[in-house]
Amino acid sequence: MLRQIALVSQTASLSGSELASGAAALQCQVTRDLALHWSINATVDDFPTLDEVPVGYWPIIIENKIPQPGVAGYHTDERGQPFALVEFSPNWTLAVSHELIEMLVDPYGKTLVPGQSVDPSNRGRVQYLVEACDPCENPNNAYTVNGFLVSDFYTPRYFDPQKSAGVQYSANGKITEPRQILRIGQFFACSIRNSYMRLIKVGNLHSAAGLKDDSAHPSSLTGFGRREDCSRFIPTRRKSSIARI
Repeated sequence: MLRQIALVSQTASLSGSELASGAAALQCQVTRDLALHWSINATVDDFPTLDEVPVGYWPIIIENKIPQPGVAGYHTDERGQPFALVEFSPNWTLAVSHELIEMLVDPYGKTLVPGQSVDPSNRGRVQYLVEACDPCENPNNAYTVNGFLVSDFYTPRYFDPQKSAGVQYSANGKITEPRQILRIGQFFACSIRNSYMRLIKVGNLHSAAGLKDDSAHPSSLTGFGRREDCSRFIPTRRKSSIARI
């Protein structure tokens, strides 16, 4: 299925020509790199205004400020329609790339992959939230396409049970083994204990810690995969994108 992404700028800091050039670079990343590893077919087009975005496109909106303090961008879905907001910065394509890739890989924020926990405080089987850019979100792991900085992302082999020779775990090759978290990277996992769900954050910005909501029942599992639902369990420094560019 072809997925169509609309890139819209609502900031005067970004010219129409730069938006178009950035969209072309992001299209190249999607066609050349993302499709290779995730078999995703998508287009990235720029539009002058939201009113000109055709029905069925998933918008990524670039603004001067976004209503999520301390973050560069986030993606979510509203009434079943994926969209993303990104705060403008000189490296705006890095944050857009991050949200674009995660929105294409998991449009509705509900995909979970089972595996062995890497959190030393929570051994056992867990379900990992699929956030393809988070473990390698440090800008030092990014790469350029047509002169624009774009985000590294993990491949489906990231969730392999063990390391294998010759396997590519991220597009840029910075991740070298399954479930590795690079410096200033992170991911989240859900475990179910005693009929309650526990959201576990693993990463280098904070020590590994468990965050629990004793009112959450396993039936709400997919809700934990959505950013807006997870946000209430996560320290304010967490956020969904590259908060440090």
